[in-house]
Amino acid sequence: LEIKKVFYPENHEEIAKTLVNFGSCNYGLKNIARAKECWEQALPIIKEKKGEEDPEVARILENLVFVYADSRNTQKERELLEEVVRIKKKHYGAGHFEFAVSQLKLAVVQAKLGELIIALTLATECEQIFMAQPDDGRYLQRCRTLQEKLRTNLSAQVRRDPAPVVTGM
Repeated sequence: LEIKKVFYPENHEEIAKTLVNFGSCNYGLKNIARAKECWEQALPIIKEKKGEEDPEVARILENLVFVYADSRNTQKERELLEEVVRIKKKHYGAGHFEFAVSQLKLAVVQAKLGELIIALTLATECEQIFMAQPDDGRYLQRCRTLQEKLRTNLSAQVRRDPAPVVTGM
C-alpha cells in the first residue's frame, strides 16, 4: 500500500483495491477492526470512481456485513444488506442469482430481528429465483430450510398469541 501511495493519489482506484484486499486478509486473520477500517477507507473511493450503485460497492458493503455480524449489530447488518440488495437489483435485475443470494442473507437478518413475515416473503421470492437458476442446489436448500424454520416459528407465535376475535359487526 505504501508503495502504491507513492505512485497513485490517495483516492485512486488501485489504492482502493489494495485496501479491499488488505481488509480481506485482516478479516481472515481475525483482525476485524483493521478489516473494517480498510473496507471503510476503500468504500468512498470506489463510490467516487465507479458510482454509488456499482457492484463493487455492493461487494465492499457485503464485506462490512461480516464485521457487523461478528459484533452482533444486526440493525447495521440489515441496513447494509438492504443497500446491497438495492444495488444488485438495479444492476443485475430481480431475477438474477446474485440478487437472490444477497436477498436470502437479508431474509436471515430480518428473521434475527424478529421480522418473520418479511423474512418469509423474501425467502419465498428467493426460492423462485433459485429454482429457475442452475446451481448445485445449496442456496435452494438453504432457502427452503429457512422457510421451514420461519413457518414453524410463525405457527408457534400464532398459537401463543392468537389474533383477537372481532365482535359486534
